[in-house]
Amino acid sequence: GGVISSITVVAGGTGYVVGDQIQIEMVDSTCSAPIVFTLVADDLGPSGHGNSGQRSESVSTPPTLPNAVTLAAVTTLAAAIGDVITLDLTPPITTTVDASAALTVVPNTNFEESQLKVTFVLSETGTVYCKAVRRGFSVPTLLEILDADYKGNCVVAPSAPSSPTTSCNAELVITGYDRPRNDNPTYETPLVRGTDYDVYCYAEDDLCSGCTSANGMTVALVADTKKMVRTKDVTPPKLRVIDREAISGTDIVVTLQVDEGAQVWCGAMEDSDQVATSAGNTATQSFFQNWISASAPIFGTTLTYVVANTAQSTTGGAHAGGLFGTIAAGSTSPKLAADFGVCKDSSGGECGTWWVADLDDIEDAITITGQSLDNEGVSTAASYASHDKHFDRDFDVVVTVAKSNTRYVLICTAQDDEATGNSMFFDEAQTGGASASNEFTVASALGNVFTLDVTPPKFHKLAIADPAAVDAIGVWDPHAPTGSNVVKIQVVAQLDEAGTVYCRATRSDSGETSLEINRIISANHVASGAATTDLTIDMTTIEAATGSEGIREAVKYDVYCWAKDDAKDTKGYARPNYQLQSYVNAPVMDPTAGNPLGGFTRNVWVSDQTPPTVIFVAREALDETTIQVTVQMDEPGTVWCQAALPPTCATAAPSIPICESEITAATYTTKLAPA
Repeated sequence: GGVISSITVVAGGTGYVVGDQIQIEMVDSTCSAPIVFTLVADDLGPSGHGNSGQRSESVSTPPTLPNAVTLAAVTTLAAAIGDVITLDLTPPITTTVDASAALTVVPNTNFEESQLKVTFVLSETGTVYCKAVRRGFSVPTLLEILDADYKGNCVVAPSAPSSPTTSCNAELVITGYDRPRNDNPTYETPLVRGTDYDVYCYAEDDLCSGCTSANGMTVALVADTKKMVRTKDVTPPKLRVIDREAISGTDIVVTLQVDEGAQVWCGAMEDSDQVATSAGNTATQSFFQNWISASAPIFGTTLTYVVANTAQSTTGGAHAGGLFGTIAAGSTSPKLAADFGVCKDSSGGECGTWWVADLDDIEDAITITGQSLDNEGVSTAASYASHDKHFDRDFDVVVTVAKSNTRYVLICTAQDDEATGNSMFFDEAQTGGASASNEFTVASALGNVFTLDVTPPKFHKLAIADPAAVDAIGVWDPHAPTGSNVVKIQVVAQLDEAGTVYCRATRSDSGETSLEINRIISANHVASGAATTDLTIDMTTIEAATGSEGIREAVKYDVYCWAKDDAKDTKGYARPNYQLQSYVNAPVMDPTAGNPLGGFTRNVWVSDQTPPTVIFVAREALDETTIQVTVQMDEPGTVWCQAALPPTCATAAPSIPICESEITAATYTTKLAPA
């Protein structure tokens, strides 16, 4: 780059003689005085006297010394020496400042979730090797960086001496965490989307002519290349349905998992006529459009509603379609319209005000361009552990609706915690089939849920058949053996829903003013059936058990009835609702359909339809015209007696009104008890 500014002849003794070799050192300088020729003279000076020792001389024109070498000799000598290139003992990056400034790391375009692009600058032709490690991990060794084999070359282009090229720019792509080259050299541990990494690089130049090894960066400089970067997350969150269950007449608990930090919303719509398991038509979204309209957005007026079949953006960002309208990143918490219920978590926090946390929230406090939002308030392992909702773990969303014992269709959606939030797709057309990242698939998994029936059944009808009516108690056979006739109280009941009715009778003169439910059930006079269907209970005894006291004639009874419904929970297990004691004790008032006010019927009179038993005690003729007969009866009543002549009599004597042969089954009552 400069010119030879001095020539030093180094002498080793008192002088040289012809044939001695002379060592010449040429010093390169930027001095402006040009050297055109260099000459070596003999020992003879102008006076002919010799010079001894070492002589150093700088000239800008050929010296006028005697016996100087010719230009031809100089040219020949230069040709013999030839071109000589100095060694390169300097790495392409030499300072901490250069190490930090030489590299730029960003997610790779079109592969932002799984690749990192490194742009680097070298001061000379060379190769750069880079490796990504999880944030906070130790600096990888040079061998680990080389073994990963993510590399790029940089070539300094040839240039004119007047305008030399002093650097080169190039790129390399990191496509995995590492790439071991042993049994499977093609295998790569993939980078994880939405994950923080530290990238370290090592650079070395090309082996120079005459060099035995390339010049590489020092370990300290490798540490200085550290760049913090985060792979992008442009994938909508995925919801996994774990369970859904109605826990009351108005509350439905949906148990979910989400695969990343996110906010979650759920809504419910009364499914009065729709078939919730319909496959639907994903082109028209008939499944949901049957009960969704642009004038009634699920989230009310706080968000802009977009018709369900509007195309959903596939690049993340604001929710551009679906049942939940447009959920802009960082928007205020959406409100569910009244028709779609109120969405809260199990602690009562309104949906849109709480977050599901993921591990990457611990790192979100470190600022990186494109970093996810730290909305969860999670910055340490301890705060993560104490957070109540974690990714890939169960959490509950409670949807409160208006009606009990009603079928509802459920739907849920989520938006992740990226700076530009990714919202779930609407249907399978946008995900290429069933996917946990579209609302339609999630809604299909949720299906229908009935809110619990929490209302006790009521009597739609509660009537006591007239015990005196033969078709109510059966036809009494006067010729049947004593005690074989059945006396019963018959109850005809209806409920306003499917259920079971229990009844019990107690004597009106017993002094009981109420009857506890457990005693009604223990009587075991029971009937079950559908809503508004006659349920008939015949009570012939106080309790339906062997040895129980029978229902007696000519006795007043109070009848108590109690009922439970056939309600079930979401799992199909019985969850009956019971009538209260106060309802059981309330008088029926009006037994006809639709009007009973309670389960208590007072003073049911069981009429006496069994003839008394007459027991003979004695008979005696008291005089010529009087016969005394003594009998006993098993119940209060009236006895008629009539004297009759023996069957052999032809005609009755004037004083005897009848003959025994005249007393028949058709005439005995009129003959013995004349009007």
